[in-house]
Amino acid sequence: MEYLWQILVIIVTAIVASLVSVKLTLGKFRSERLWDQRLEVYNNILHILYEFRSIYAAWGSDNVEVVEKIKLIEKLNETAQEWDSSLHRYQFVLPIKSFNYLSDFGFKLEKLIEEIASINEDKGLEYFNKVKEIIDNDVTYIIAIAKGDLKID
Repeated sequence: MEYLWQILVIIVTAIVASLVSVKLTLGKFRSERLWDQRLEVYNNILHILYEFRSIYAAWGSDNVEVVEKIKLIEKLNETAQEWDSSLHRYQFVLPIKSFNYLSDFGFKLEKLIEEIASINEDKGLEYFNKVKEIIDNDVTYIIAIAKGDLKID
């Protein structure tokens, strides 16, 4: 009988140890997968921001014709839609604070697109430099958020 108890204790100990090991390994896998998803999100978001910046830079140049401006507005709208879909596709991956900031920034971009669609020539390059500065400041802040979320220096 004592022999059976020893075997039972060994079996129970092995089961408990394997369950703890599986739980720890699965937790590590999930956190690494979450990190990879967040990295993908921030990479995509920064790519879109730089796309916005390049479109604004092209718009602000002096030799842009009306037809090109219409194409740039279409490209801005496409990029804004890409921003929106990216953000909502990954909303459960990002921390709430980050998601809220990025969502607010998306609204700011939509407002800028509306302004740029109705812009007249007297606002000129000064307006585009202001927009570029706004986007640059937000890009810097978003990079800081990403570094914090991804815990990288």
